[in-house]
Parts: sequence; C-alpha cells; structure tokens
Amino acid sequence: MKRLSLRLSLCLSRRLSLCLSRRLSRRLSRRLSRRLSRRLSRRLSRRLSRRLNLSLSSLLCLSLRLSSLRRLSSLRRLSLSGASPASGASPAAGSAPAACASPA
Repeated sequence: MKRLSLRLSLCLSRRLSLCLSRRLSRRLSRRLSRRLSRRLSRRLSRRLSRRLNLSLSSLLCLSLRLSSLRRLSSLRRLSLSGASPASGASPAAGSAPAACASPA
C-alpha cells in the first residue's frame, strides 16, 4: 500500500511539475516573444522610416529636377520661336536646387 501511494504521489508530482513548467514556459515564451516583437518592430520601423525618408527625398529631388527641365525646355522653345519669356521665368529659375545637386 505504501509503495502504491508513493508511486501515485511521484506520478502526481511529476505531472504537476510538468504542467507547471509548461505553463511557466508558455508565459515566459509569451513575454519573450512580446519583447522580441517590440524590438523587431522598432528596428523595422526605423529602417523603413529611413528608407521612406530617403525615397521621399529622392522623389522630391526628381520632381524638382523634372519641373526645372520643363522650365528649361519651355524657355528654349520660347527663345527659338523668338518670343520673350514670360515675367518671372528666368534661366536661373530653371536650374536644379542646390539640395538636389549631389545625391545623399
């Protein structure tokens, strides 16, 4: 009888310890996964924001260059046709901005 009760108690204690360890490991893994996901999301958001900032600035520079090229081509057309350029449009206005002259 004592052996049987001893075996039962050992079995129960093993099961309880396994169950508890599983619960603890789940909780720990959840906490760790949350921390890791936060860190990863921060890193990814930083990287993405840097890339987006770069791409936005490059798009801005491209649009400015395109607008300056349009101005230059319209000025050339006007000068070829012999008409005087409109007020406010000067060859200096057609040049690209200094911020976009050299790529970052």
